[in-house]
Amino acid sequence: IGAPLFTLAAGALDEVEMASPGRPVLEDLSTRTGEASHFAVRSGDDIVTLVRVAGTGAFQMTDRVGAVRPAHCTAIGKIMLAALDDAELEAYLRRRPPTPFTPKTITDVACLIDEVRRVRTSGIAYDDSEYDIEARCIAVAVRDFTGMVRGAVGISGAVWRLWLQALDEKAA
Repeated sequence: IGAPLFTLAAGALDEVEMASPGRPVLEDLSTRTGEASHFAVRSGDDIVTLVRVAGTGAFQMTDRVGAVRPAHCTAIGKIMLAALDDAELEAYLRRRPPTPFTPKTITDVACLIDEVRRVRTSGIAYDDSEYDIEARCIAVAVRDFTGMVRGAVGISGAVWRLWLQALDEKAA
């Protein structure tokens, strides 16, 4: 198992190196917004949280580092889907048809494609209680020096605190 194990470890090291510089940014983001902030990457067809910083409020989201989430119903996931070209997005949707997690989850493929196109245009993705009925999230892409999307940064909080206008204000 030598070479495959080394390859796996090297990949994990790359992700740790990506995550380390992000912690101070997330700490500042959480301080300024009062909400939990997180940095996540795509892992296969899913999204994995690499760094998470709690917000300053009394009630916080409890997502943990290493949490695996679906792409179609999370703000960070939508950022990652928006980074795919049309053929890659269609292949993803064939492999992973959108399934409901809450009544607000987008499960219609055409609607999800429209949502991904909006994210491509605006550069901002939202999760309006699509993964967790009690949470709202917003995310933006993290790009490398070539402009490629390597991950995404987002904030999340309770729906009663992060109404849609508050998300737009915090998007800045």
